[in-house]
Amino acid sequence: MSTHRKGARNNPPPVSLMIWLLLAASVGHSQEPSEQALRKAVQNPVGQLIQVQVMNNTNFDAGPFTRNTNTLEVEPVIPFRISQDWLLVSRILVNALVYQPDLARMTGGSVGFGDTTPTFFLTPADAAKVVWGVGPSLQMPTATTSAVGAGKWALGPSVAVFTQPKWGTVGFIVQNVWSVAGDPKGPNINQMMLQLNGQYNLGKTWYLSSTPTIGADWNLSRRNRWIVPLGGGVGRVFKIGKQSFNGTVVFYGAVVRPERLPAPKWQLSLQLAFLYPKKKHGKNQ
Repeated sequence: MSTHRKGARNNPPPVSLMIWLLLAASVGHSQEPSEQALRKAVQNPVGQLIQVQVMNNTNFDAGPFTRNTNTLEVEPVIPFRISQDWLLVSRILVNALVYQPDLARMTGGSVGFGDTTPTFFLTPADAAKVVWGVGPSLQMPTATTSAVGAGKWALGPSVAVFTQPKWGTVGFIVQNVWSVAGDPKGPNINQMMLQLNGQYNLGKTWYLSSTPTIGADWNLSRRNRWIVPLGGGVGRVFKIGKQSFNGTVVFYGAVVRPERLPAPKWQLSLQLAFLYPKKKHGKNQ
């Protein structure tokens, strides 16, 4: 595998260092709740559970030579109580390692650090029947090469709406970002992402999961605008020693793809999340 250095940029800012400093201030107050309560907390993306999600996405059969792309993502989810009634939940998606093949060739490609997308949700601290959050999403041009990043700053709103009946969770997160600065030679960004979330609880903290992300690039024609995956998989909350984890394996097929663009046909996502529930206080605290 060869790596192209064309379009190289300066080293990205120390995003990972910022993430771990935030975690260090929070993790020290962790204690394990019941497994069922932890599973419910995992399925709420704007709740009070601290998580560090590590996810590997492999996309198959892209382009005329059926190349495979791969992205290793790290996403810390850190809630901050800003008042008695409100939480600010930060979700910082870091594309830590991206492999983008040259889709027009049988060999060759680029490897690098990708763009970073922090999203912040303002949400009620005490969840009701309908859980919601709203806030800004920022795309930061932290990619080390132009092949694995857009080279643009982008900004837009994000909205999350969920409900959690006894059997699981159902809801969505939607956001749209527009480019506001960055490389003037790069294409402008006007993209929507809609993540549908559905979980059905099984026994012993297992659950069925389907969280496809529907994407739309509004700058493209209707025939090339949409990517709509369909599929699902299985997840489980478990412990190794004193550390709690959430693991999922999901598989999707693209039922709608751009007609003329080299979009992948399949995606396999493997996720392992480190869970840090907040410490329970006594009655007098």
